[in-house]
Amino acid sequence: MTGRRFIAWVLAGGIAGLGTLFSAVAAVAPDAASPAMLVRLLQIGQDDVASGQRQALAQQARTMSELSGQLSRMAAAVFEDEANFHALLIYLLNGGDRDIVKGILARLPEERKEQPLARAALAFSENHKKELMSIVGESGIDKMAMPEALRLSAYLGTVPDLARKKPQLASDWLDYVRTAAPGSLFEEAAIRRQLRITANLGDIDKTCLLVRSYASRFANSPYASDFWSEFVGILPMIEHKISNEALEALLKPIPSGRIQYISWLQVARSALIDGRMDRAFFSASRAEKLAQDMALDDTTARLYTAASKAGSTAAFDAAKILKALQADHLHDNDRELLIAALTVAQGVIEPPASQIKEGLPLLPAVGDSVVGQVTPPNTEDANAIDEFVKKMQKKLDDVDALLKEQEE
Repeated sequence: MTGRRFIAWVLAGGIAGLGTLFSAVAAVAPDAASPAMLVRLLQIGQDDVASGQRQALAQQARTMSELSGQLSRMAAAVFEDEANFHALLIYLLNGGDRDIVKGILARLPEERKEQPLARAALAFSENHKKELMSIVGESGIDKMAMPEALRLSAYLGTVPDLARKKPQLASDWLDYVRTAAPGSLFEEAAIRRQLRITANLGDIDKTCLLVRSYASRFANSPYASDFWSEFVGILPMIEHKISNEALEALLKPIPSGRIQYISWLQVARSALIDGRMDRAFFSASRAEKLAQDMALDDTTARLYTAASKAGSTAAFDAAKILKALQADHLHDNDRELLIAALTVAQGVIEPPASQIKEGLPLLPAVGDSVVGQVTPPNTEDANAIDEFVKKMQKKLDDVDALLKEQEE
C-alpha cells in the first residue's frame, strides 16, 4: 500500500485526530512512518488550520509534539535519504524544535549538513538574519532543486527580510507560493505577508485581489485577526488611489461587520487629515450607518461626519452635532480633532476674532453638551486658528486605541 493510499484509508476509517494517525502509521505501516510521510501528515493538519476547522490549531500543536518525539528517536541513517533530509528541514521551517534538528544534523556526513539549504534553515530558526540572507543570496534558493513543500517553506521564511531590500522579488516569490498551494496554510501565510508589500509597491490591483482572496478563502483562519489588523493599517496607503465605488467594493466582502466599521473609520480619519472632505464624509457616513445597524457607539463616526462638513455651507448643522457629542466617548486624539472641527465651523459661521481675544464662547448656544467642558484654543487671529488646526491634524495617529478596543 502506498503512503498516499494508506493515509486515505486511515482517514476513511474515521481516525479522529492526526495524533492518532501518527500512531497508526507507526504501528500498522512501519515502512510508511518515514520523516517524509510524517511531515506530510503535519501539512494536512496545517491545511485544516487554514480552513478554520474547529480544534485544528490545538491538534496541530499535539501533532508537532508527536512528530518531534518520533524524529528525535530516529537513527541518523534515516536522514541520509534525500526525501527524509528535506522533510527534516521542512519540519524546522514550520516551527520545529531546532535542537532536535541540530542534533540530527550533527550526526550526518559533513557534505549533507553543510548544504546551503540546511545552513539557511538553521539560520532562519535562530533568527540570524544577516547569515540567512547571505546564504540565500549565495545559493539562490529560487534556482535550487528541492521538493515543492521545502521551496514554499523557504520562500515564506526568507521573504520578511528579502522584502526590505528587494520588495518586488519578495512579492514575486509570494505569488509563486499562493499559486502553487491554493487553499493551504502556505497560501494563507503568503497572503498575510504579501499584503503590506504590495501596498508599499503601490500595486493597488494586487492589494485588492489579496483582500478579496483572504475574505473568501480564509475568513475562519485563526490568523484572520492578524490579517485584518494589517489591512486596517495599510488602508491609508491605498484608499486615496481608488474611487468611492472601488473602495466600497473592497470593504464589502470583509466578513466581520466590526472590521468593516473600523475600516470605514480609518479611511474617514485619513481623509480628514489630508483635507479630502468628500471622501471623509462618504466613509464616515457609512461607518455611522454600520454602527447603528450593529448597535455600536457611533460617537466617533458622527464626529468624523460632522468634521467633514465643518468647513462647508453645512457648518452650522455640523457645529450642532459637534457640540452635542459626548467627549468622554472619544479617544484623546479625537477630542483634539473635535476642538479643531469646532474652530473651523465657527470660522465659517462667523469669524470670531474679537470673541476669541476676549475669551468668549466660539459658538451660539445649541443645548447642553459635555463638549462645553473642553476649552477652545486661545488664538490671536485667523492665521493662528489655521496653525492650530494643522498642529492638531499632525497629532492624529493612523490607528488609535479606540479602534483597537472596538476590534477586540
